[in-house]
Amino acid sequence: MIKGEESILYVKFSGIFLPIGCLTSNGIDETVEMIGTTTRANNGWKTSIPNTQSFTVSFEGLQLNTRYPGGDFSKISYDLLKRFKRSRALLEFRIITQTNFIEDFKGYIRDIGEAAPVDDFLTFSGLIEGYGEPITSYIPIVDGAGFNYTLNSTLS
Repeated sequence: MIKGEESILYVKFSGIFLPIGCLTSNGIDETVEMIGTTTRANNGWKTSIPNTQSFTVSFEGLQLNTRYPGGDFSKISYDLLKRFKRSRALLEFRIITQTNFIEDFKGYIRDIGEAAPVDDFLTFSGLIEGYGEPITSYIPIVDGAGFNYTLNSTLS
């Protein structure tokens, strides 16, 4: 089993992939539009075929100062994510799991918001609208004996 804390969402900023700091959750959802079809053989039952595919990535976290004096500039947080959304920038993202699977993709921050509960930390949540096809790859693991655990170099 893989724990959620082993999946980290990164965004490319100034040419470097930086993690979105203090994430409490993130996930990728894919969907495909279906086109209705019909034939004489289906006896009135609905049939369909897949057409256009899309994906979104949701995320939530605790806010950090990643932009202003005294902040942690090795991470990305709400302060910069909000700026990215407002500029309508097409961004490069990456999700890396401890199992060495990588999802590389481009997208726009479609939704971003914050919550300020009394007596608790500031939080944020957002949604990335995918742009094009995400690319899944795998980094092979080599153990001390030199055994390579490569499954495939690239999965689609």
